[in-house]
Amino acid sequence: MSFDRELAAREALAGNQAYLSGDYAAAISAYDAALGAGVDSADLWFNLGNACYRAGQHGRAALAFERALRRDPGDAEARANLELVRAQVARAGASSRPLPFVARVGARIDPDLASGVLLLTWILACALVLARMRRAWSPAPRLALGIAAAVLLAGSALAGAATWATAQVRGEGWSVVVSAGDAREAPDPGAKVAFPVQEALALRATSTVGRFTRVELPGGPSGWLETEKLERIDAPPR
Repeated sequence: MSFDRELAAREALAGNQAYLSGDYAAAISAYDAALGAGVDSADLWFNLGNACYRAGQHGRAALAFERALRRDPGDAEARANLELVRAQVARAGASSRPLPFVARVGARIDPDLASGVLLLTWILACALVLARMRRAWSPAPRLALGIAAAVLLAGSALAGAATWATAQVRGEGWSVVVSAGDAREAPDPGAKVAFPVQEALALRATSTVGRFTRVELPGGPSGWLETEKLERIDAPPR
């Protein structure tokens, strides 16, 4: 993807102006153009999500907020807006299940930070264990070293779990339904309907056959949905 900073800045500004004037379709078009110019920021995805929500495009809004959170897991406002979108879909009678627990935890954690903490705590714990073993300490310092090493090992285990959680949510094909449809029992438009899926629903895409993608509901059944109704959360902007 080419990067045009000036074009992206112009389109982002045009999007903001259109949003403030209530022209949400124009805002969406401008934000899409800014993304197409090579900008891939949490703020831009957040703004696009707001514009899509105002325009009634709940599926695209949920997708944009999910992508904003991938780029800034600590963005509380984006998370609140995502929950608002899904709650509104649920009130309309749709089933809009959130990501499962591991995926929700992983989405909140910076993977680089988790990996760094894991490495640091493991190195420090090993250093303390070696120091405790290789030198004749009096009982009090020996006990203190043992406690410190145990604490660091516990921290390392937690950091390892966090690293694993981030890998799960970023590497398993989580997608958002941008257009409602029916998941079928086979990758065929004439196959029996397995279950309906509504826009903004988060699910996992596992494989593709023809124009259908196999999807799994969080903790639920699986089926085949038209690929055009899905957008992967981790896909680059087009």
